[in-house]
Amino acid sequence: MTRIKFCGFTRTEDVSEAVALGVDAIGFVRAAESPRCVTLESAALMGWTAGPYVAKFLVYRHCDEEPLSGFGIQAATFSSSAGLHECVYVPVIPVGSQTEVDRHLAASEGSWPPIAAFLLDSVKDRRIGGSGTTCDWEVAGDLVRQTSVPVILAGGLTPDNVGEAIRRVRPYAVDVSSGIESSPGVKDHGKMKAFVEAVRAADREL
Repeated sequence: MTRIKFCGFTRTEDVSEAVALGVDAIGFVRAAESPRCVTLESAALMGWTAGPYVAKFLVYRHCDEEPLSGFGIQAATFSSSAGLHECVYVPVIPVGSQTEVDRHLAASEGSWPPIAAFLLDSVKDRRIGGSGTTCDWEVAGDLVRQTSVPVILAGGLTPDNVGEAIRRVRPYAVDVSSGIESSPGVKDHGKMKAFVEAVRAADREL
């Protein structure tokens, strides 16, 4: 069964809806330039609303040495190669080409904290993620087949295309933000439900 992560939450009511839909993980953005950026305290409060059995992620552009103990955060993702020692480490790999993927894989070997998963995202105008564009699913699928590390697929996923993405890439999990929103940081509950249903339908076909 493909795991589902909804990211970029700014409202408690959207977190509650995600939990009701049965998602596996939720994410909060800590990159200051993002319209979805929230304070660590707000992330902790929304994470508490989700309960103990939904994984909570913080998303950074770069490594920020924030004191996360006591905030209930289990994992952190980065666009850089450095991680936080208090969290499970999930590096973001920009899927521009197979050469670029190979370079990031080599750089991540022997990293500390150990890598729990790779998050694959799209690149647009030299910016990783947040653009609503899909990454190269062929390259992503090749990575899934060549690594034993779980692969999380992100980048431009929507209720309309996530089924095809799962069939072509076979990721461990899918990660969506803008594809389930009515505006940045405001989730559309109808799109959230449709996304989950599309993932489950694709799983039944595999």
